[in-house]
Amino acid sequence: MRAASFRIFMPVCLLAISVFSSCTTANVGDGVTADTTPKPQAASENGEIAPLNETDAVTALLQPAAKLAPDTLEAALHDTKASKISYIGAWAADDAGCAKIDQAPYDGFAVITIKSIRQFEENCAINASPPSSNPVSVQATCKAEGETSSRQISLLTTAIGGLQVINKPGAKPVEYVRCELPK
Repeated sequence: MRAASFRIFMPVCLLAISVFSSCTTANVGDGVTADTTPKPQAASENGEIAPLNETDAVTALLQPAAKLAPDTLEAALHDTKASKISYIGAWAADDAGCAKIDQAPYDGFAVITIKSIRQFEENCAINASPPSSNPVSVQATCKAEGETSSRQISLLTTAIGGLQVINKPGAKPVEYVRCELPK
């Protein structure tokens, strides 16, 4: 009887020891390297986004141009250096969200052109101009679900090349990353 208990107990103990030791020594000398994910682009003091290094990879990619709505393509192609309007562009809640814009229902985006802001089911007419301050407020006339409203929308470009949108006074900011066209 004692030998039978030992034969059952020993494998269970060895399994427990194995699991415990893998939990406590994980990633110690197992060849795991440091995270090499590209870091977000940094903005210079004048708000311009620094160019990517040769080793940086852009992961916030839109679908190819042929699959995008006209305003998304216009926003993505906009030359922010020439216009000095850094908030114009295609934006998503995260890198993976960029590929979802204009492809299927997705609510984590903002497409901003000189004349408009589109977010999910809402289209707003605006008059974009170079910001004299950051954040900048734009007067927007918005249409959604058959209703029209007017309000101020605040846009804040961040030091790491992101965007915060405040859709109405007192609302929580929504944060976005800039989406790029694939090369």
